[in-house]
Amino acid sequence: MNELTTNAMKYAFDEGATGTIEVAVAVSGDGTLRLSVDDDGKGLPADFDPSTTSSLGVRLITSISRQLGGEPKWVRLSRGTRFALEFSPASDL
Repeated sequence: MNELTTNAMKYAFDEGATGTIEVAVAVSGDGTLRLSVDDDGKGLPADFDPSTTSSLGVRLITSISRQLGGEPKWVRLSRGTRFALEFSPASDL
């Protein structure tokens, strides 16, 4: 969450602009966790592709997401961006 919120603060809003970043964690009926980080900023660049980016932050987010057993998703919203990750928590946590 730290890397996601930091990225949103750095890139979603132009200098001096205000906006909202929302972090949520929800549990489904089967125990799956869903983490989402939404912002209402300027959105992802048109050429954003997390599978080919050289961004250390995106690679870190992808790696940790996969270690948790989930697949990270970045979604372009009508205004802003949503990161979403669904995963099942380990029983020994």
